[in-house]
This record gives sequence, C-alpha cells and structure tokens, in this order.
Amino acid sequence: MKEPVRARIIIEMLGAPKEYITKTMTDYVDKLKTTHKVTKSEIAEAEPTDKIFTIYCELEMRFEDLAALLDFCFESMPSSVEVFEPASFTLPLDRLNALLNDLQARLHEADAIIKNERTRKQVLDMNSLNTFRRFLLHLVETGKSTASEMSHYVGVVPAELTPFLDKLVEEKKLKKTGDQYALP
Repeated sequence: MKEPVRARIIIEMLGAPKEYITKTMTDYVDKLKTTHKVTKSEIAEAEPTDKIFTIYCELEMRFEDLAALLDFCFESMPSSVEVFEPASFTLPLDRLNALLNDLQARLHEADAIIKNERTRKQVLDMNSLNTFRRFLLHLVETGKSTASEMSHYVGVVPAELTPFLDKLVEEKKLKKTGDQYALP
C-alpha cells in the first residue's frame, strides 16, 4: 500500500569559498526541485567555520511512499529528517522485509566501499613512507649528512625528521656518528 509521505529535510554542506558553497547548495536544491516534489525550501546564509563555510537548507518534501523517502535519504544523506505526515504507518510484512533487505544491502555496499578505501589509504601511506625513506637515503648519498641539512629538502623540521633517520639506522640502512648520518 503506497501512502504519500511529507517530511522536513535538512541538508548541510561544507566548503569554501563562501560564494562557491552558496552556489553549490542553490544548484543542488534547484536540481532536487526537478527530480522530487519540494513544497518549500529555505537556504540559510553560509557561516564561517574555521577555514571553511557551512551552509544548510531546510526543505519540505513530498514522497510517493516510505520507500521513496528512504531512497532519498540514502542518495542525499540529509542531516535531519522529520516525517510529519502521515501520523502513523501500516506496513505489510513483505514491504517491511523488502525495505530492511534494501537497507542491509546498502549498508553492506557502504561497508565494502569504506574497507576498500581504507585498504587503498594503507597502500598509499606505505608507498609514501617508502618513497620518503628512499629520498632520505638519496640525500645521504649526495652528501647531506645531518637532519638539519636534509630538512630543507624534505620540508620536515629536523626534530620530526630524526625519528625516520633513526629508524633507518636501526634497520642498518644508515649509520650515525654524532649528528651525522652516512651509508653503512
């Protein structure tokens, strides 16, 4: 049984500069108006938050049924949803089961994406660290022997660079005498 649903939705965005985030929100709301039944929209003024701006829009929308509202929520990720019509729902078990299975499928998909991105980040971190270590070894090969000398080339202050160099010493890829690093 399809029963129309009316809800207040809040969409939030972060970005910079202010003009960009304001235009992005306006364009997004305009697009929603072409694909959904938006009965009211009110975009707040973008407010500074540290180095970026935050903006939100309050919408009143009408959906064909609960499933359409849930689809919208998964696609748009609103920060708040308040259903104000109907006052209650009657949902046949087969429809409830379909909605729950759809929810689970979407959660599993999101979980798979998160795990994949986490793995990609770990690989990128490892590759970046290996590249950084190779660069430190190269600097030592070219005669830069102290953390202070290398700091200029890598953009890392000597105090933060020293643990990387000391790890290379521990791995016997470098040797250290005083504050001087050299190839073994």
